[in-house]
Amino acid sequence: MKIYIGNLSSEATEEELRKRFEKYGQVDSVTILGSLLNTEEQGMGFVEMPEEKRAKKAIKRMNRKKLYGIKLNVHEARAATQDRRASVRGGGRRSSDKPEKPK
Repeated sequence: MKIYIGNLSSEATEEELRKRFEKYGQVDSVTILGSLLNTEEQGMGFVEMPEEKRAKKAIKRMNRKKLYGIKLNVHEARAATQDRRASVRGGGRRSSDKPEKPK
């Protein structure tokens, strides 16, 4: 099962997350993605655990736990959508989407 970890401190390491999640069972992989803006703000990560029962226990125990003084947001990872721009939500036009005016 793939687990999403949000609100990660920039100080967090993959090895540290692995150790914390291994308390609940085998961990296949750990990946941390830094902030999209490359600032000192929070990032996110993923932990993969092969046993669903243990993964769910880890989610329950680790959600809202503090790491470097920041409460983690932990839940089962959702599948990424193919193209987020084509979502049902819609939205306004971007300035780059406007047709060119004839010259």
